[in-house]
Amino acid sequence: MRPHSARRLAIGLLLLPGAALAHPGHEASTFVHGFTHPFGGIDHLLAMLAVGILASRFEGSVRAALPIAFIASMSIGAVLATSGFALASVELVIALSLIAFGAAIVSTHAPPVMIATVAVAAFALFHGYAHGTEMAGTSLLAFGTGFVLSTALLHGAGLWLTLRARELGRRAQTAIHVSGGVIAGIGVVLTFG
Repeated sequence: MRPHSARRLAIGLLLLPGAALAHPGHEASTFVHGFTHPFGGIDHLLAMLAVGILASRFEGSVRAALPIAFIASMSIGAVLATSGFALASVELVIALSLIAFGAAIVSTHAPPVMIATVAVAAFALFHGYAHGTEMAGTSLLAFGTGFVLSTALLHGAGLWLTLRARELGRRAQTAIHVSGGVIAGIGVVLTFG
């Protein structure tokens, strides 16, 4: 990825319509609503892409650990929300996830896979809870299936884009680190803004 392309991508992500937080206030629970839900909020979108970027730091089958942990824990969080379980500070923890994921991307060393997996799972619980609060009506399974599928696709996109960018050399590596800084910066704005 060329540096100017990375800048355009970052600016495009920042200007996405509906970049406000994608949380409570909707009355739909179809597959399509579930699938599009993660794209409606910059917090979810960036977190899911970041998990894919972080997964690229590992090799082989270990690479799947972060996305699998995120999706499993996110699903548990959604079930907790629909069952009436109260989880505190959801928006704050989601914003903090962007700071943590962004900082890990900026770091020159990959975190130990176990620590990264546990951290990703812990943050995903809150992302899932936020998704679960969006579920309404009788199609909870359809909505859940939609947001799990789009989450997996966003993880895959983050992983694929990062692996392709690394093939382009040192400038692309810099763009990856810059993307981590942008993600963390947006997390700071959401936390303190």
